[in-house]
Amino acid sequence: MLATLTGLWLLVGLVAQPLLNDASSARGVMQRAAMNMRPTDELALVAWKEQNLLMADRPARTFGFTRDVAAQFADALAWQRAAPTQRWLMLEDDALAPCIDRRAGIFVGHSNRREWWLLPLVASAACPAAPRR
Repeated sequence: MLATLTGLWLLVGLVAQPLLNDASSARGVMQRAAMNMRPTDELALVAWKEQNLLMADRPARTFGFTRDVAAQFADALAWQRAAPTQRWLMLEDDALAPCIDRRAGIFVGHSNRREWWLLPLVASAACPAAPRR
């Protein structure tokens, strides 16, 4: 019985948990986002979760954790447009405004029951300065 419980514990800890980790944490999503950006690029988070900020490989700009998503997105667009070639926005699927061109965005994965997108300026170019939600 002791050997069975030890084997089960090792199997869960060494095999099952690492496989499930990306679905329950932002690690995989943030790694995929980093792979699509140059090391010198800047990242902003909109409608983010704490794990996104903790797992980011670079300092991330935020626009308020509890602020209205539309206000965060408007501020993020202004921030991105100030340096368009090096600034990216990362946000969850529910926060994508209708003006976003999803074909130009990069889907970086699923975590915390949410779909996450990385947006270069070309994906948000059609958005007005204060997009409607």
